Amino acid sequence: MQTDYLIVGSGIAGTLLSYELIRNGASVVVADHDDGGTMASRVAGAVLNPLNIPKWNFVKDHELYIPEALLTYTGIEKFLNIHILHRHSIFAFHENEISKQLFAQSKKAIEDQLQEIDDDENLYLQRKFNYTHGVNKISPVWRIDAVLLLSCWRQYLSDHAMVTEDRFEYPDAVIDAAGIHWNGVDAKKIIFCEGAAGMYNPFFGKIPFTRNRGEALLVDIPALDASYIYHQQLRLVPAHGSMFWCGSNYRWDYNDLLPDVAWRQHAAAVLNKWLQVPYAIIDHIVAERPTTAGQVPVVMQHPEIPSVAMLNGLGTRGFSMGPLLAKQMAKMVLDI
Repeated sequence: MQTDYLIVGSGIAGTLLSYELIRNGASVVVADHDDGGTMASRVAGAVLNPLNIPKWNFVKDHELYIPEALLTYTGIEKFLNIHILHRHSIFAFHENEISKQLFAQSKKAIEDQLQEIDDDENLYLQRKFNYTHGVNKISPVWRIDAVLLLSCWRQYLSDHAMVTEDRFEYPDAVIDAAGIHWNGVDAKKIIFCEGAAGMYNPFFGKIPFTRNRGEALLVDIPALDASYIYHQQLRLVPAHGSMFWCGSNYRWDYNDLLPDVAWRQHAAAVLNKWLQVPYAIIDHIVAERPTTAGQVPVVMQHPEIPSVAMLNGLGTRGFSMGPLLAKQMAKMVLDI
């Protein structure tokens, strides 16, 4: 099979990059071996929020990333005829007086991202939550339906014979300056978007990847209004129906990807204290995140092998940063 680009991985990086390349007229084959594991993209909250809530300041370069993300996800919606981009507000509850004071000090700088809470919303919050240090409303923010995006894009690739489920193994590939041959696929360039597996990539061994795992709960909370996102230690993000994504945590020292019972118990304790309404934990999900030291994304061609490139290390804000970085990667390899 002849193709322009072989992309290894179909998480958010591989999805966005293959979309950009196809949109620009290139042909791709995506190597996506689904072994039943859980990729980090599928367990992400996938919220586009310009504010860093604990610090009450703007996320660095949000003015570059978020407009590009909105443009890209709107384009994908039209391309696939699906609805994945949802507009929300966040109710951010202060954990203590220190948080409240920090917000007061920062309020003027971030006031364009804040909205007043009206009487009906105040009554709703008082009936559904326990809180003593106040709450603020951040708006607008956006949520990406990550599962729908990734599954529909993979189906599109499958329908157009642009995906293979064979596992990519480095020794099986013949790679030189002219291109790559692997498992019957001949491409002029291979682009690695393999997520956490990137730390074991022999072509990019000098990149300072760090091991990082995160966990999230899927929680059924029928009494909560799914038009809002809620934040207080944990974040509750609407998923589907009455389900909410609840997370997340970070661990850099671990030996496996088994659910952390202690963290689940901690999360339940937070929910018990915070919520006035009943809930049920439906699932507990764990995945490794593709992160680098300093949280610096990898958007590069191999310095010595022009047929090899990597887009990786998008980290916790992959759904926000990914669209712009994927566009930059596409421009780099397409030379446009």
